[in-house]
Amino acid sequence: MSCRRLVLGLFAALIVAAVACTAWAPMALRAVVAALVIDEPIEHVDWVVPLGGDRACERAAETVHAHIADRILLARNYPSRLVRYDILPSGEQLALDRITAAGIPATEVDIALGEARTYNGSLRELARWLEQHPQTTVAIYCSRLEGRRLALIRSRSMPPALAERVSIVALRDRDLDESCWWRNRGSSKRVLNAWIELSLEALFGEMPPEPDNWDPDQYERGLH
Repeated sequence: MSCRRLVLGLFAALIVAAVACTAWAPMALRAVVAALVIDEPIEHVDWVVPLGGDRACERAAETVHAHIADRILLARNYPSRLVRYDILPSGEQLALDRITAAGIPATEVDIALGEARTYNGSLRELARWLEQHPQTTVAIYCSRLEGRRLALIRSRSMPPALAERVSIVALRDRDLDESCWWRNRGSSKRVLNAWIELSLEALFGEMPPEPDNWDPDQYERGLH
């Protein structure tokens, strides 16, 4: 009898554990995404910088329309080979076109940050710009899953006096359902990649940027 009670007790304990795991697993998985997100509230800033994120340029324009920001600050993207050959427009030109299409005049946009290939480079350029513009406040728009990494880079790239003038807003993504991201292969891959990039940044700091695409003409010239 005691053996039967023991078996029934173990079986009941397994059921309770299974139910608890089923109830707590979604909460834990949602916390995995929440830990990546930095969304610092802003009441008013002088400039908004759309570095990335879903419809970042359009949302920056909405911020100006709502009088939450006064103007929009753009960074120059490192030009690809197609941009250098004038085959494609530059990233900042595309961003400017989207902002003006959203109703913001070009006079309210300044392409003042130097070329950068990474977030680290962009924040170094922003730090230099802030040093030349005392008391100016800035909000950075970034991808939903990159806020924590950007905050880490901010703490390393800027002294506290500059960093406190920079807010980070991780824009919500229409293609990312944070409540059940693990059920979508694309979302799962994005979350995993975000954690890998954050871990690499925390452990090793700035990683070298990816090289330009291989140029066969340059390779051939190097053989002579």
